[in-house]
Amino acid sequence: MLGIEVYHIAVLIIIILGLYNIMIANNIVKIILILEMMLTSVNLLLLYSATINGQDPLGHAVVITSIIIGAGLSAFLLSLAIKVGREHGTIDIRKINSLRR
Repeated sequence: MLGIEVYHIAVLIIIILGLYNIMIANNIVKIILILEMMLTSVNLLLLYSATINGQDPLGHAVVITSIIIGAGLSAFLLSLAIKVGREHGTIDIRKINSLRR
């Protein structure tokens, strides 16, 4: 069984890659998917940490709550992306910023 350090390093790598991809992404939907990927990696770490510490039911409850909040947030952000796409005709962030000037 892998140690908790391996999971910490994996989550840290995924979060760093996610932040980098958010900085270079043009598409609003891609950014939302990257945020979901980062949230999933944190959920993995929470679940594994709770299992190691012997607080398995508490860890499951926290992760399920996090998943529900993440799903609601993703639905809200995707609805905003649809609204922006309909209003501006694009979901490219750079084009939307140039329309504002």
